[in-house]
Amino acid sequence: MASTRSARPGRHRAPAVVRSRTLALGALLAAGSVTLGVGASTADPTPSPTPSATAAPAPQGDEVSARLAVATARLAQVGSALAAARAAAAAAQERTTAAQESYDRAAASAADAQVAVTRAEDASEQAARAAGAARAARGRLAGEAYRSGGLTGLGALARILTADDPADARDQIVAVSRATRSQTLTLARADARADAAAARLASTGDAARRLGLAREDAAQTLQELQATQAAQEQAAASLAAAVAAQAQALAEARAASSEDAALAAAQAAEGTRTQSAVGDLGEVRAGPGSLLRPADGPVTSPFGMRVHPVTGAYKLHTGTDFGVPCGTPVHAAADGIVHSSAWNTAYGNRVVVTHAALGLATTYNHLTQSLVAPGEQVTRGEVIGISGTTGYSTGCHLHVEVIAHGQYVDPAPFLAP
Repeated sequence: MASTRSARPGRHRAPAVVRSRTLALGALLAAGSVTLGVGASTADPTPSPTPSATAAPAPQGDEVSARLAVATARLAQVGSALAAARAAAAAAQERTTAAQESYDRAAASAADAQVAVTRAEDASEQAARAAGAARAARGRLAGEAYRSGGLTGLGALARILTADDPADARDQIVAVSRATRSQTLTLARADARADAAAARLASTGDAARRLGLAREDAAQTLQELQATQAAQEQAAASLAAAVAAQAQALAEARAASSEDAALAAAQAAEGTRTQSAVGDLGEVRAGPGSLLRPADGPVTSPFGMRVHPVTGAYKLHTGTDFGVPCGTPVHAAADGIVHSSAWNTAYGNRVVVTHAALGLATTYNHLTQSLVAPGEQVTRGEVIGISGTTGYSTGCHLHVEVIAHGQYVDPAPFLAP
């Protein structure tokens, strides 16, 4: 059974680090259209590939600063909001344009209807005057016929019969015929002008009704235009706010990227310093199962080259990550001596143990608390710390490293099942 050591305060404590799940660089590029520009690790000069925009968020672990993870997620969020705001503004513009065109057509129809009404009213007035003149002519004709005994009918017949000679009778007949035609023409003109006046009056009424409908349509389209213009203004305001939010998020992401680069450099420097400090412990005499699994949890990120989940830098992951909650006891992988137990910006609370009998050294990182001090002897399975998420980390986990011949090697071949 693994031995335990009574918990005692570690010499170095780190403040709590905000944790956040991170998004792939592809999402960052899609949202902000910007590359943060974090340099690749010196562990491998291979150029950084560009992750897919649909890449899944990276698991919680080391290699990512909490600030960068939060800033990246924020930038992706505001990028999505900006895209939605742009789409809404474009749609509002289209609706406003359509409403403006509809209103222009309605206003033009109303103007045409007004012209038609004016023309119909003018024509109606002219027709009414003509009808009045025709009625007056009819009246005058009737009065003259009455006063003269009439140019037609019995009076005309009497004048023909009492003519002195045939020539006079012929003249009377011609005069009666002409008078009859004149009366008939005058009456027909009067009737036609009366009918035209009635038709013009009806046309004026139709034009007035069309004008009323055109004005109603214009008023309705004007209201729709004003509503779409108000919606467009609101969409423009939302777009401006989204652009400002993206600019702010981008500035924060760039600042976080610079911080992340500094942390990555600090981690590389600490790793190199630890390699030099531990040195070459001689021939490796460890084999499968020589090292106890320091914590009971799944491997969430193995040793090897990998793409940084946010910046896309291709670098060496120098250890194995175990997915365990914060507060999980961390056990020594084998008998050994505590080489160092200290706080580091990149690794957080970090314990380094040398195992001379195996020719190896092990490191335990991002601890909430270290329970050992330099120079102490520890035994296999002894609790030497409590897991956490301090340093260059975005979530609770345990990062374990193995050093052989002064170099980081894969812990997997030495770990017990």
